[in-house]
Amino acid sequence: MSEWPSLTAIPTGTISSALSALSQFCGLRIVRFRDLDTTFLAFEDPETGRFYEVGHGLSRWLDGQKKSPGSPSSWVGDPLHELRPGDFNETSPHDYTRHDTAEPAGA
Repeated sequence: MSEWPSLTAIPTGTISSALSALSQFCGLRIVRFRDLDTTFLAFEDPETGRFYEVGHGLSRWLDGQKKSPGSPSSWVGDPLHELRPGDFNETSPHDYTRHDTAEPAGA
């Protein structure tokens, strides 16, 4: 799982717009997780509630290391079994925070 500390500073509304656009290409919702000092992206299957790693092609493109994200079929990586939805607050359709790190209402 790739961590992107710089994602922490992006406001929820901005990240939701960008991730919503990306999600349209692969059929799964891409979401940001914020957990204390760790921030990362993952795919969420809305039908099963399972989370998956962001594939290397997409993560390298998001990091600016590649000119293209590759085929959307390669974007979804391995399951993230350690992520349990009950441990996180959904602060927007594309943003989750650990229960004890949730941003205050109106932020």
